[in-house]
Amino acid sequence: MTFAFTRILNSLGGSLFSQTPQFPFNKDSVRLLQASPPARSTSQFLGVIESFLNSAMSRQRRWFDNPYPDYQPGNEQLPNLENVRKLALEKVEKVFEHGARDGDGALYVGAVGCAYMLLHIFDKLTVEERKRLLPLAFNAFQLQSVYFQRNPGKQTDEPGFLLGKSGHYAVGAVLGQLTGNQQLTNDCLQSFIAAANVCKPIDFFKPGGDEFLVGRSGYLCGALWLQQKLGYQPVPKEDLKAVWNAVFESGKRYSKLNKSPSPLMFSYYQTEYLGAAHGLSSILQILISFPVFLNENPEAATTIKASIDFYHTLQDQTGNFPCAMDELGRKARHPDEMLVHWCHGAPGAIYLFAKANKVYGEQKYLDACLKCGDLMWNRGLLRKGPGICHGVAGNGYVFLVLNRLLEGKDPKQLYRAGKFAEFLECPQFLKEANRPDCPYSLYEGWAGTVCFLMDLLQPEAAEFPFFNLDVNYA
Repeated sequence: MTFAFTRILNSLGGSLFSQTPQFPFNKDSVRLLQASPPARSTSQFLGVIESFLNSAMSRQRRWFDNPYPDYQPGNEQLPNLENVRKLALEKVEKVFEHGARDGDGALYVGAVGCAYMLLHIFDKLTVEERKRLLPLAFNAFQLQSVYFQRNPGKQTDEPGFLLGKSGHYAVGAVLGQLTGNQQLTNDCLQSFIAAANVCKPIDFFKPGGDEFLVGRSGYLCGALWLQQKLGYQPVPKEDLKAVWNAVFESGKRYSKLNKSPSPLMFSYYQTEYLGAAHGLSSILQILISFPVFLNENPEAATTIKASIDFYHTLQDQTGNFPCAMDELGRKARHPDEMLVHWCHGAPGAIYLFAKANKVYGEQKYLDACLKCGDLMWNRGLLRKGPGICHGVAGNGYVFLVLNRLLEGKDPKQLYRAGKFAEFLECPQFLKEANRPDCPYSLYEGWAGTVCFLMDLLQPEAAEFPFFNLDVNYA
């Protein structure tokens, strides 16, 4: 009886004590189960079983059940855009009040991320709103500048985009142009361009220098964003090509050395991540955003395409992707434990396949994106908070990507995006969602969520921060 019951426990979630938060089941109860029959009564035994099964069945998954009916023709309940805008602007005030206080965390969770928020929504603001909010964004940028002056860090921090200094330089350059401060723009561009020299050596950052938050792919993405915002590419071609080549050579060498099934593979702190934050998907996405370099290097073009196709094979039946290579096969996560996050999973992978669909025009990439969308609808209302890295807004962006990919021809996508925005005000979310460590920041908190809400106002131009899929190096 005890052996059979143990098998039931394992089928419900694995080890009793390795997942304490999921199974609030104490050791005394286990000892009671394992005791000989005289040591326990039938009622005690049944009570323990009932207690465990109740806790097991109600264990908290990483997402809320979606309370909304899916789209059906005739129930086109799009969000009230006035209410969406009102909520977004209320949060803007709180972001600058509470979020723009600390430079630690740079663009990801630091003050400069709040400044970026304003740049992202600037075109959707009235003249009066711009006049009132622009000084607040400049103050946030200045606070970040002071932080870096007091905490200069290492030289390897220079090219880091989300968790280093190059993202700060990029925001400063655009902010300078917007405010007519040409000196600020020039100074920031000079620093951004100089950072390329730091990351040209393949092993410039030994724990892993190719990922998005601190590595070369983030730097290249920053260059694309500057091109989009400034109207020209400020970084010399030879510098960008050297950094791009370093990413390619790094991935090829690592793959060969470690006999990876993917022609390109990368490691970050000894883990072969696959998600957008640290891994393969965003690196490949950025590499194919430089078609000039692909055309100049046919071997690289073939290898990169083969790597995209390898990653495509990893999409599971739910539409999700493993977050690292060590989670393949028998080591795969339990379905209830999968990570449905931008940083690790389908909400980040969709940008690679959306870009691949634009570059190669193959239906399988669009199909992969659609599977990501269905997964978001079923498991995308995350408990971790509102943010874009691992929150409701980041997953809501998936529908805005699909809306643009499908050229607005599928009303289901905007319906779903609107419901995710609506859920941010749902009593269940407000009561039960976790509070992020940095609740007003760009990637964890409301600054990024504001970007999502305001993008709902102009879905035809919506873009996840720094991931404009229409921008290529030129």
